[in-house]
Amino acid sequence: DLDGNTVTDAARAAGVDTSGLTVSAETPTAGYHATLDEAGGLIIGIADMKICDEMAPATLGPAAGASGERDFWIVDANLPVATLAFLVEEASASRRDIAALTVSPAKAVKLVPMLDRLSYLVTNRREAAALLGRDPNDPSATVARLATELAARRGGHVVVTNGAEPLSAAASTGEVRSYAPLKVAVAGVNGAGDSFAAGVVNGLWHNIGFNVAIRGGLADAALTLESGSVLQARFSEGAIAER
Repeated sequence: DLDGNTVTDAARAAGVDTSGLTVSAETPTAGYHATLDEAGGLIIGIADMKICDEMAPATLGPAAGASGERDFWIVDANLPVATLAFLVEEASASRRDIAALTVSPAKAVKLVPMLDRLSYLVTNRREAAALLGRDPNDPSATVARLATELAARRGGHVVVTNGAEPLSAAASTGEVRSYAPLKVAVAGVNGAGDSFAAGVVNGLWHNIGFNVAIRGGLADAALTLESGSVLQARFSEGAIAER
């Protein structure tokens, strides 16, 4: 469909290898519609992710088998449980780094059985609470405590964000740090969380260190918040470094 062609063309223009893409004969490209208030805050978001159900292990198997030694894998909880388990197991067996994004509290719980095999987990406070079976409205469920508990349970690196409030990052060493989001004039919140995750993963893949990678993620999020949309954000090494 038109949406799928638009995304594919943009990916190719950015230098992404799209040879592994498959096209569904029945289901349209995933879509997301958001309604924002006058301050750019999210009122409601509606997503159609049905096509993700077609991403079975057999569909992704060839791409997983053809990956290189330096590949950094990223999965999100829109994928079916069987596919998530397959990819996490493949990454673990081949000793490749894999990061997981939780998407929503309802979808985050898909990752519970495989938390101990993730290299990195990027989540928010409500999704982290769902992973731990905690009440997100419990005042004691702070981002620092949630990050600490998740890192202790899985022995890896965890980032728990909290909107405009400081986030917490727990390293596999047991160290926990807090980071305040950068001050920006918010034009819109749509895509800021994904931009943050992308910035963190980009830094990790370039081996700049966990805590420095988080700063890059915060810069990416700030650029998105100011632009009003991830589509209008102007990402560059210079812009990120300046932030």
